[in-house]
Amino acid sequence: MAAEEVFSILEEIFRNVLIMSAAGGVLSLILLAARPLTKKRFSSGWRYYIWLSVLLVMTVPVSFLSQTLIPALQSGQEGGAASGSRTVQIQALESPPAGFSASPDVGMTGDIAADAAGGEHNAVGALTEAGGEPEWRPLRYLALHVSLPQGMMTAAGLIWLIVALVLLTMRIVRYRMFARMIRRHSHGSSIGAAEAGIRHLRIRETDLLDAPVMVGFFRPVLYLQEAEFDEEDLRYILAHELTHYRRRDLLYKWFAMVVKSIHWFNPLIYIVSKQIDTECEVSCDVAVTEKMSEQEKNDYMRMILSLVERS
Repeated sequence: MAAEEVFSILEEIFRNVLIMSAAGGVLSLILLAARPLTKKRFSSGWRYYIWLSVLLVMTVPVSFLSQTLIPALQSGQEGGAASGSRTVQIQALESPPAGFSASPDVGMTGDIAADAAGGEHNAVGALTEAGGEPEWRPLRYLALHVSLPQGMMTAAGLIWLIVALVLLTMRIVRYRMFARMIRRHSHGSSIGAAEAGIRHLRIRETDLLDAPVMVGFFRPVLYLQEAEFDEEDLRYILAHELTHYRRRDLLYKWFAMVVKSIHWFNPLIYIVSKQIDTECEVSCDVAVTEKMSEQEKNDYMRMILSLVERS
């Protein structure tokens, strides 16, 4: 594949990323503005998962909209303009100005006709040399119009790709280093998976942590800090962490991390990521305490505050 083709593909990908980033940014601003209202009317779970819509908008390509809907809407307008243009051309042939002679064999004669033909040839040649596209290429997403010079678009696309790959690689490597280190400095816990309520979940203890943490995708491990817990606090800790496990919150957060790496240039994605982390913990606490008594809720919050204070 030639370098020009590679750069062309990169430009197209970067255009779609810009469009998706702008669309996700607009949606996130709407959700942030409506947050005071949604906080009163909707559950914490809804406020947690609604941010998933922003992540999807920023990852699902929407270029097919500009290739189908927009041309269909513009065809009606351009059809009328094209019809009017053809009418003018017909009238010009029927009544040619001075210096022109129309005949069945020859459409136009004279110096002006030659100049017009030359101008048309030059215009077609210019479009052919440019690949059939003008130097300024607009990005269109419904009412959104963004344009960058072709050379600047290529350079910006390269910078975006390099930074995105570096960020994504660094975050994955750091996570793997953390998982490897904590696994080496941990040991099996006396708490069994059956006792915790999840058959396939492994539970280990380590002195490197101040608070429980879940690590792993396909074979998750719950790491508990080495501390003496009474039976009630241990039950609350397990209930909290197992709620994260059942809801697959780790996958949700990794998805947000990937989107943040792709749209690293958009400051709104960092706000969205922080909102996801906050609403994740709040909705988890609400889910855990939903069927508790008032005394149990107080004890649960006391345990959470003690963990936060230690960590």
